[in-house]
Amino acid sequence: AFTPFLHQRNGNAARSLTSLTNDENLWACLHTSFAWLLKACGSRLTEKLLEGAPTEDTLVQMEKLADLEEESEAWDNSEEEDGKSTIQKDVQESSGQMKNQADFGLLADCSSWNGPGGSQSVFRSLRHLRQVLGSSAFRMLAWHVLMGNQVIWKAQDRDLIHSAFD
Repeated sequence: AFTPFLHQRNGNAARSLTSLTNDENLWACLHTSFAWLLKACGSRLTEKLLEGAPTEDTLVQMEKLADLEEESEAWDNSEEEDGKSTIQKDVQESSGQMKNQADFGLLADCSSWNGPGGSQSVFRSLRHLRQVLGSSAFRMLAWHVLMGNQVIWKAQDRDLIHSAFD
């Protein structure tokens, strides 16, 4: 079969990644990073083995637990109702902008998301980050992070940026 790859390299053999990057410690670094990733995922991810079809009671209980967990992560119990409505409005407007323009630089002035005190972090969990960004923008962000692409966060509020990584 004819492939253009040999012609693009002028007949030269393929070069190793170590010779392309001129980094002799590349494989050791990649191995260490991958081993850490496996260890971190192993300690954070859990698996629950359920045998047989779940009963209706089990499904209802799992749904209630998921709803309670989502609600407790999304809103702090100490916030007032009117504070919640203004934050929800800001989050909806911002996530709409993110979906339309797919530009992560739009998070530049999100200090109003901090709530009344302003001292708590903006993103409390990955689920909350997904709620703020919207599911399509969050999927795009997660894809780029998992693929190892560089993701640049720009914002005037340093707490916003730090909360995304904490």
